[in-house]
Formats: sequence, C-alpha cells, structure tokens
Amino acid sequence: MIRKATRCQQYGQEDVQSLLKNFKYVDLMTLYMVFCWLAFVIWAVIGNWILKSTPFLLWGIIGSLVILSFGRAYVFFALNDWDYFQDVEKLNKFIDKHNKEVVENERKKLVIQ
Repeated sequence: MIRKATRCQQYGQEDVQSLLKNFKYVDLMTLYMVFCWLAFVIWAVIGNWILKSTPFLLWGIIGSLVILSFGRAYVFFALNDWDYFQDVEKLNKFIDKHNKEVVENERKKLVIQ
C-alpha cells in the first residue's frame, strides 16, 4: 500500500505545478501571512502619522507579527490532531486502517458489478 500524506500535508501536492514547489518553507499560507503583516504595518504607519503615537506603530508591527505567528502555530496544532509533535505510530495505524477499508470497498465494488 502507498502511504498517504501526513495530516499537515495536502494529498497530491507533489503533482502540483507551482513556483512555490521548490521552496521548502514558503507556501501559500506563508505568503498570505506576509501580505497580512505588510497590511498591518502600513495601517500602523498611517495610524502613527495621523495620531503621532509611537506605541501605535510598535503594536502595529510587533503585535501583529505575534498574533499572526500564534495563529499559524494554532492552525498546525489543530491539523496535527492537537498534539505538539506528530505521533508517527498512530498515523501509520490510521493509514493502515484506511488502506484496509479501501481494499475491502474495492472487493465489494467488484462483487456488485
């Protein structure tokens, strides 16, 4: 049986033609976070220019970075079945169970046809 992707990976991701495929740490979520952070920084600069408040600028740059980083960590934590580190044995048992169900369903399909 062929192993499927881990819970944090998308199945069939290797077949996708993308500019980001060759970069190990850059994916669409990373680009989205960078663009969100740049939007927060621009908003903080505009707010600092209007209000003349330095803490507004610091919270806009550093605070938004902390919130976005925490959000990304939370997403990966949720995708990893609420474990800090992926339990490979549990994942392998899940994959084996799934593969057995697929084989059984294929057999049933052949009987029905």
